[in-house]
Amino acid sequence: LFRVVATTRSPPPVPQPRPVPAKQQRPPLNIVFHFFPICCCKSIKVAKSCERICNFDVLNKKTLTGMFLGTDPCPQSHGLDLMQCAAQSEDHTQCCIERGVHTTSAGNKCLGFCNMRPGNTFQADVSMLPCWSVLNDIKSCFRDHIQNN
Repeated sequence: LFRVVATTRSPPPVPQPRPVPAKQQRPPLNIVFHFFPICCCKSIKVAKSCERICNFDVLNKKTLTGMFLGTDPCPQSHGLDLMQCAAQSEDHTQCCIERGVHTTSAGNKCLGFCNMRPGNTFQADVSMLPCWSVLNDIKSCFRDHIQNN
């Protein structure tokens, strides 16, 4: 005698949605613009008196003028480190040219603020004070680079 055994098949597996790869999950840009310079400044150990400047909003004409004149608690000697952090140690010269950074009375000297690659020995002096008028253009190049990368 044969015995018939009923078998049931499992239904085919239901495809599960795949998680979005991590590189596509980006934090909001305002968070990036706020925290990236801070993280950089901490990693290169800028002076405590300069940490508050590691922020796109605080890195402004008034603060940089105070550093230059010696009236800001952050010494001028840390200016290059702060700018390199804001610029992600990149050369933004082309962007700065496109935004007219070189058209102040200081001319091409203002482009020095745009090239923040390691090894840059850029040193600001009084002849570069007209560059403060294009500081927002310079910072917008830095921001655009962060946003696009």
